[in-house]
This record gives sequence, structure tokens and C-alpha cells, in this order.
Amino acid sequence: MGKISILLPLILFLAVPLSAQVNRYAVFFADKDGSPYSIAQPEEFLSARAILRRQNQNITIQENDLPVNPLYIAGLLDAGANVFYTSRWFNMALVQMEEGLESDILTLQFVSEVRQIAPGERLSPTGRKRSSWLGRLQGRTTNSQINQLGLNNLHDEGFLGSDVFIAVFDSGFEGVDTSEAFSAIIDEDRLTDTFNFVLNSQEVYSLDSHGTEVLSVMGASVQDEFVGASPRASFALYLSEDDDSEYPIEEFNWLMAAERADSVGVDIINSSLGYNTFLAPFDDYALEDMDGNTTVVTRAADLAASKGMLVVTSAGNEGNNDWGTITAPADADSVISVGSVNSSGFLSSSSSGGPTTDGRIKPEVVARGVSTSVIRSSGNIGTASGTSFSAPLVAGMAACIWESQPSLTAMQLRDTIISISSNFQNPNNQFGYGIPQFGEIIASLEGAKVAGLTVFPNPTTSNTVTISGIKYRNPKFILVDMSGKKYVLNTISEVEKGSYDVSLCKFSGGTYIIDVYLGNRSQKIKIFER
Repeated sequence: MGKISILLPLILFLAVPLSAQVNRYAVFFADKDGSPYSIAQPEEFLSARAILRRQNQNITIQENDLPVNPLYIAGLLDAGANVFYTSRWFNMALVQMEEGLESDILTLQFVSEVRQIAPGERLSPTGRKRSSWLGRLQGRTTNSQINQLGLNNLHDEGFLGSDVFIAVFDSGFEGVDTSEAFSAIIDEDRLTDTFNFVLNSQEVYSLDSHGTEVLSVMGASVQDEFVGASPRASFALYLSEDDDSEYPIEEFNWLMAAERADSVGVDIINSSLGYNTFLAPFDDYALEDMDGNTTVVTRAADLAASKGMLVVTSAGNEGNNDWGTITAPADADSVISVGSVNSSGFLSSSSSGGPTTDGRIKPEVVARGVSTSVIRSSGNIGTASGTSFSAPLVAGMAACIWESQPSLTAMQLRDTIISISSNFQNPNNQFGYGIPQFGEIIASLEGAKVAGLTVFPNPTTSNTVTISGIKYRNPKFILVDMSGKKYVLNTISEVEKGSYDVSLCKFSGGTYIIDVYLGNRSQKIKIFER
């Protein structure tokens, strides 16, 4: 995969007088009136891959896909603001400007709100580097975490994440440009984009090594020693987390990274980040804010999912402290949030649980997050613990499944991963739906057949499916969605002995279980509706 032309976000740099106190602000616009961009010409602001992803999933181009009106940016510049990034989805700009300029900006007719999101001046440009390669798909030190998910079966079948594009949002990727464990990604042009939203630069190989270890869980390879969950995937590395502070600007950095990921055609976002507390003078979030609709980063995550990207995020490591529960954006309703277990499948005491404030089960799934094998910034193999390292295992698994079943939409893939998890029938707010296990998906994806029962077509795009192999009179069909809600299905007719046409006219776009009740017992069939 070659280099991708970046259309967004807008990145500018202007000098600011050193004598004034400069802070960072989010400036929200009232509308997109007068924009030179059109929904009818998305190629002017989205890459071909981003457009194709929408087309493949029947996602329409919407007004929130349109870039910010350039005239509004010009107005901010004329008023003395230093504009760094713009957000299509939130219709805003992230700026640095002198303290006190807020009142002048608010007088502009097209501005609806100015919000300080971090003190001081931080953004400035630098450069980037690259280097050499090594790679072989063996992994003695990673066998346990790979096999726990059944990923070894996917790898053995040749599904390694090829042609799946993953964006990693983190705090720094020290050593990725110099370690042989990552050189295959670079030399094969599978590292297609980098950006540092903290410093306004493409240089991401500094500041911290947390992202290095997260990336390694998915993409690193060391001959005979280490293999990532999706070692043939392509990657974008976005530095959105400022490890030196904790201010709301990091949520906006996440938003900007998600929009850039969307515009370049990313398929999967892995975010091993979470937000609930901030440094003064900014207020912390309350537990009530973990409702799927309140925080900036949660809203951004759901918007990313609405554009056809699968968002995988760590649940958080708050299980042993007063907060105790998930952190944003794990509360989003369209993401996969991932908790942490050890090699034996026992829950880590630090792993954040649910539910969300509005009662939804969290996390969705769990994976190895205790002594997970990683590559350090030095290039050496080590271990690390936390939901930061269970999330990329699931993201890598998703990439391999998506390679094997490219017709799945992002939400169908999300539902599929949930439905193949070990605790699917009895989910709770510690393990969620359990550990995803690839061995459980094979029959379903190739045409469900359970104890002699078959459903056709599967996946389906029609309003009717045929269930065959029934040896009892008057069967009853109950559809169960991923939330556990049940619906009685209408039987249209018995088309032939033991085969029934069943109506699905009320349902679309997801993974379901059909419970077939035969007298005093039942059998289950998994079905995918596009």
C-alpha cells in the first residue's frame, strides 16, 4: 500500500507574540453555510479509500463530512488566532491565541462558542525518520495471547490482516523507526501515515513508548520469537495523548486523529487511552458522564463508527480505585471496549467494568492484558499489563476476521466478535461477553449449521430466510439481538417438509441469534443481516 495524500485536517502555523500568555482553545462555528465543498463531490475532501469504505457499507456522505468553511478560518486568522486543526464532525477549529482574544472571536457572526481546552503554548513542527526490516511469522513469546483468542487458526489459514488499515492513537512511538521488530511494516510501505497532534508535526517517534508497545501487540514480528495479532496489516500512527499533562485538549486531539483516520481510509481505530480526570483549572468528569453521549471523545468515537470504522478501545484500569468503572470513550455505544484477563482467563483486578450510566454492559469483551508480550522501544521483548494491551489484541483479531470476510460492515464485525465470545449467553459487567474465540465463528461465517439445522442465505440481505432440517411440527422462532432483546419471528410458510420461510422484515444490519424451539428444547443458529 503506497503513501496516501492527506486532505485534512487544515494545518497552519503563524507566529504569536512571546510577550502574551497564549492558551489553546476550541472555536465552534454556527454553521457550514457558503462552503465551497459539496456532498456531491466527496473526492475533494475524502480519499478514494474513505469513499469506497462508505460505499461498501451503504453509508451516505453527510453534512458533517464537509470541511469547515475556509472563510471562517480566514476570519479567525484575521482576528489574530493561530489555527492548527479543524474538525469536520464538530464544525470547529483548534487554535492557539493570546489570552483575552476570546471576546473578539465571539463577536464574529459565524462563531458560536469559544472554549479553553489547555493552558499555555505547545504546538510546533519538527520532522520524521524511517529505517530497515525483519519479519517472520513465528512467535514463541506471543503464543499464549494469540492462542487464547484462537488467532493461531486465522493465521494458519493465511489471514494476517493484509489490506486492512489500522490507526493507532497513543502517546508516542519511540523506537518504531529504529527497531527491527517494526522494520517490515516500514520497508513494505505499510506505515502509510503519521501525525503528532500534540506538537503539530509528523514526528511521532518521541515523547513516550506506550504506543510502541501497543503497536507491537498488533504489528511487530521477530523471527521465531514474536508475532503480532495482525502482522500484515497497514498502520497509521497518531500521537494524540500528551503524557506530560492531562487537559481536555487531548479529547480534541483524539477527534482530530479520528477525522484524519477517516479521510485517509482507515478501517480500524485502536485507542488504548481513557479520560475521566484533568488537571486544574478543568473539572473532572463525573460517573454520570459515562453515559455514551456526554464526553467529547465518546461522541467522536461514535461518529468514527458511523463512518464505517471499527473502533476498539481499552476499558480502563480503574478497577482498584475509587472511580472503579470504565473511562471515556469506552462508554460509547458503537465501540468495542476491551477489559483485561490473564493467561488463564481470570479477570485482572484493575480492569474497569460497567455498566454505563444508562445501563449498558461494559466492557464488550476481554483479552490478555496481564503480562502481555510486547516489544519495547529498545527493540527487546518484554511484558506489560493493562487494558492498553488487551485492546490491540482484539483490534488485530478484527483485522484478520475482516480480511477473511471483507463483505462484513464495521457494525457486523463488531457484533460478530461479541457473538463469538465465551460469555455471550450470560454477559456481565466484569467480563462483558467474554473472550472472543475464533473457533466459534468458522461454521457461522461459512453458512450456519447447528445440530442439523441450516439457514439460507446467511449472511442475508433479504427480508426472508429459509431454515431447514427441522424434524418437529410447529417450531417457534425467536430472534435475539446483541443486547439480549428477544423478538418472535413470523413463519411465512413451510416451503417443504422440515423447511420454513421466516420473516426478518423488521431487522437490518447486524448479527443475531435465532433460537429454534422444538417442543421442550431449543437450538441456536447465528445469522448475519447486511
